[in-house]
Amino acid sequence: TKRLFDFSLLRRHFSAELGAVIKSHDLRLLVTFAYVDQWGPVVQKTGQRAGIKTICVQNAAQDPEEYPRLAWSDHYCVESKYLKQELTSLGYPTDQITATGLPHYTDGAISQENMVSTANKTTILLITQPIYESYYLSLIEWTSAYCASHKCDLAIKYHPRQMGDEYSEAIEKAAAVCQVKVYHREDLDQVLSDAKLCISVVSAAILKAINIGVPTISFLPKSEKYLDLYYCSERNLFVAQTIDALRDLLDLSMDDFPEFWEEFKVRRQNYFDNHLTIEPTDVSTQNILEVLNAHIV
Repeated sequence: TKRLFDFSLLRRHFSAELGAVIKSHDLRLLVTFAYVDQWGPVVQKTGQRAGIKTICVQNAAQDPEEYPRLAWSDHYCVESKYLKQELTSLGYPTDQITATGLPHYTDGAISQENMVSTANKTTILLITQPIYESYYLSLIEWTSAYCASHKCDLAIKYHPRQMGDEYSEAIEKAAAVCQVKVYHREDLDQVLSDAKLCISVVSAAILKAINIGVPTISFLPKSEKYLDLYYCSERNLFVAQTIDALRDLLDLSMDDFPEFWEEFKVRRQNYFDNHLTIEPTDVSTQNILEVLNAHIV
């Protein structure tokens, strides 16, 4: 009850402040990335009261099973025609959703022909999230031991919403057995560029890694039905449901990297064919701007 009261109070304050900003600056459109939490609907309702529309741009992973809870925006810009089809098949209004593409993941995408092998790199990158703490603790412990035995470095990239001191004890222990680099809010592209491969649970940073050509493994325990996200499919990247399966994939990357690389390219091509099909043009930034312009009042 207290948590509900606290949120209700914060929601009222936020809505009042946003309403004042709309009025004082004569805003004609609201744009938000807050589609997976409780604040998006607050933005939309505040805009509605002021007579303006709210556009939501998908910012991270979208689980289709979350429909219709997330169907609150006046228009939704999503990753691909694939995801649009998934959502409309569940009932999302077709006139309120456009497969614009997401420039924050696809900008800088490298074609299959221009990919540069990561064979000579020696860093295994672990990309964390502010959820699934037990999995990340296990991954830090296990990958540090693996790096130590294979003369690799371990890099850990925190999620922007994390404080940066999570896993501190596990990282301290890892640093005692191998070289560990820790990144907080540094540029993800740069961190990925130094990696031989990256591992995460279901972080949306996986999308960026695939786009710029870094072999990617999703550690996706079989027991977690909720973690069955469309982009974390064996068709699009490597998936390990157990530590043993993760070991097998890393061993392949160490013992026969050419085979590992070719398997990654096959999966990546499937991702390109199915998850980078957008509309109405092949430029995601332009597509989003067209949606914004169409809803300005």
